[in-house]
Amino acid sequence: MYVPPKFAEPDNAVLRDFVDRHPFAVLLTQAAAGDTAVSHVPAIFPDGRTDILHAHLAAANPQARNADGATATAIFSGPHGYVSPTWYETGPAVPTWNYAAVHVVGPVRVLTDEADRRAVLRGLAQRFETPGPGAWDFDALPPEFRGGQMNAIVVLEIAVERLIGKFKLSQNRPAEDRAGVVRHLERSDRPDDRSLAALMRSRPGIV
Repeated sequence: MYVPPKFAEPDNAVLRDFVDRHPFAVLLTQAAAGDTAVSHVPAIFPDGRTDILHAHLAAANPQARNADGATATAIFSGPHGYVSPTWYETGPAVPTWNYAAVHVVGPVRVLTDEADRRAVLRGLAQRFETPGPGAWDFDALPPEFRGGQMNAIVVLEIAVERLIGKFKLSQNRPAEDRAGVVRHLERSDRPDDRSLAALMRSRPGIV
């Protein structure tokens, strides 16, 4: 990912928090032969860990068959939106697109131990399931059904070697232009535009 210095986010704590907030990833793996495979999957840091990332693929997915030992890049995207030059106080200018993205890069290990696989799947469900009475319970599934479902997936663990963050939020524009971008995004009917405005407001030195 091309990251000009103005848009770089070097704080790993910020990047990990971003992954937690936007956990649906584009997962790319590159096998030794050089072939690149792509899937869209939820991927999370397990509780208390920031050095590994967990995800799973359908066993029928060709990407799963070549995942073990491959280098993975998990791409996490946040709010994004069009920025019109008419929102600026200064000019001339051209349109652009503001966005935030984090790449997690590292080698893949396919988990084969049954207890490890169950722990990952349990953790993924608990991360997204609404807690409380009536919540879906992995361990409450009939054993035969659960076993069949588990046989249909491949559980992945990615060792985090690099975190790369790009927060392109008009940092290259003067303060009055950044303020104009935020004002217009906040007035938008698009929820993603308003989320982008909130992200810009949350970043030090943007507005």
